[in-house]
Amino acid sequence: MFAKVALFILLVLTFGVNANDKASVESILITLKQSSSSQCARLQAMLSPEKLRSEAEVLAIQGAIVNLCECLPNEIERISSGLNQQELNTVLAPAEFLAKHKTHLVDKCAATQAKYSYNEACELRFATTKKNSNNYCSCMREYLDGLSDSTLTQIGALSAQWIPQAAKAKNARLPEPEKPALLASYMAKERACSN
Repeated sequence: MFAKVALFILLVLTFGVNANDKASVESILITLKQSSSSQCARLQAMLSPEKLRSEAEVLAIQGAIVNLCECLPNEIERISSGLNQQELNTVLAPAEFLAKHKTHLVDKCAATQAKYSYNEACELRFATTKKNSNNYCSCMREYLDGLSDSTLTQIGALSAQWIPQAAKAKNARLPEPEKPALLASYMAKERACSN
């Protein structure tokens, strides 16, 4: 799920501001803030009591809320307040803006979302699905803390690409597609933490 949020940011920067037009940094930040606020409201509505969801879906939505409703607005504000008016008036293409601010807007927030699954409520959340949820959660927290935000973003992106391909292959009774090395390493560590 955390890769989907990184993709959302890319889409907002690409399509929220016309990709062919350049815009001021201030305009791009405003567009991103408005889009994240709108997405945040949609995510919060998905957790309404009348919508029954599985525990995994609730966890994914809550992680996305941490990203879009907390981390991203904080990072947008941090960037905005760290720039003077001349810098805010700088005209950039969305891709140029992303290249400059990816570390904070994409990587940091995607990593925050990825780590959310293994926060202090992790032991209770996985108590029925893992042999020893305390060890599992501690192992995963330690592992994720050792990875860079950029690496976590890459794992999320790879996962978002590979999982649908694997599901499609399974439905067609075909062999599972080969996992990219980084994703395979992550999945192996997750399995090791489960034992």
